[in-house]
Amino acid sequence: MSSKLSRQFSIFFVGGLVAVFLDWGGYFLLTQLCGLEPNVSKVISFIVGTIFAFYYNGMISFQSNLGKTQFIRHTSLYTFSMFINVATFNSAMKIAPIFLGSTSVISLTLATSVSMFLNFFGMRIWVFRDKEFSQ
Repeated sequence: MSSKLSRQFSIFFVGGLVAVFLDWGGYFLLTQLCGLEPNVSKVISFIVGTIFAFYYNGMISFQSNLGKTQFIRHTSLYTFSMFINVATFNSAMKIAPIFLGSTSVISLTLATSVSMFLNFFGMRIWVFRDKEFSQ
């Protein structure tokens, strides 16, 4: 991995930890304290993490302008990623009990990991285009 790619991924990863904290924290808050269904909670908490990620990644990870085009692309990428995230989460919720105890933690981890890689490369190549990388 090139040093620029490695550096960007490291910075992205730190922001991702904060976004995951917002996502998972929101999920547990909404399910445990507010009594919302897990799927509804997951969508809401994912949106909160998405909003944070747009600003953090645009300004810090990819040092890009935050214009209308970037916002539309980011929203499109994260909408696609949200569907993949929720589908992964739902599938894992059905399969996870076979392997280990806490289905929510396992399912959230798997869904988040899949989204992380989709989002990083989608942002790098398409949202906050890195011309050096995409050539």
